[in-house]
Amino acid sequence: MCDTITLASGLTWPSSLAVDETHVYWTTYATNSIAKAPITGGPTSVLATDQAAAYQIVVRDGYVFWTAGSEPALLKLPIGGGTPIELFVGTPSASGIAIHAEDVYFTSVSTDAILKVPAAGGPGVEVISGLQTPNSVAVDAGFVYWTDSGADTVMMAALGGGPALQLAAEGTNPGSIAVDATHVYWVGDAVMKIPIGGGAATTLATAFVPQQLVIDEDHVYFTDGSENVSKVSKTGGEPIVLASDQNRPSGIAVDATSVYWCNFGSFEEDSTDGSVMKVAK
Repeated sequence: MCDTITLASGLTWPSSLAVDETHVYWTTYATNSIAKAPITGGPTSVLATDQAAAYQIVVRDGYVFWTAGSEPALLKLPIGGGTPIELFVGTPSASGIAIHAEDVYFTSVSTDAILKVPAAGGPGVEVISGLQTPNSVAVDAGFVYWTDSGADTVMMAALGGGPALQLAAEGTNPGSIAVDATHVYWVGDAVMKIPIGGGAATTLATAFVPQQLVIDEDHVYFTDGSENVSKVSKTGGEPIVLASDQNRPSGIAVDATSVYWCNFGSFEEDSTDGSVMKVAK
């Protein structure tokens, strides 16, 4: 294993992160804040405070976007700082978030639906409704994919409308999801994949408490809520532990060379010893 690098420490329950060419960005659920730090190391910059229940975060085109467990449910902010911009007011308890083309997609736990709103701002549109507990969401050119932790299913539907298709009903409490040109990947009881068009689900890796995943061209990277950050080939094989003895790792992101993740922090310290970490792929 390579040495891990601490990019930020002394955080209280950092939960989700994203990375661009120069910085890593994260939400800190307990302190209702959005922050960033250079990926090469350096001081932390707080971009926004008083962001109640800030949850999942993505970065694109000079903005960070995040969901929140209260109103407004979806916001964005320039990566250099400024005033948060409300993209969607209402439907509190937004959770998963993904960006495709010019739209931001997010799951609404309170209305059991998936919605989209233009990244530049504009009215929100309901993409699909009648779900149980939509959790994480991913999007490609033709479809939206999501996990439903209430129904214990992995689902998809056409972006242009139409019925939802169940891809898998594997295990319990499916969470983080990602998609590439051929497969959908998610975590539940294990790290799983299934062909986009449906078929047999494949277990890629087991973990004690699988938390979040992210993909690149060749690998699936995932956090284990016990202590490990690992990767496994998309084609299968033995998982490789990239970092061990971590402090409840959760949110995860990758760039061309490195893996980044949040450590929630320990129960003994009331999660006040959380951190943002980095290790070479």
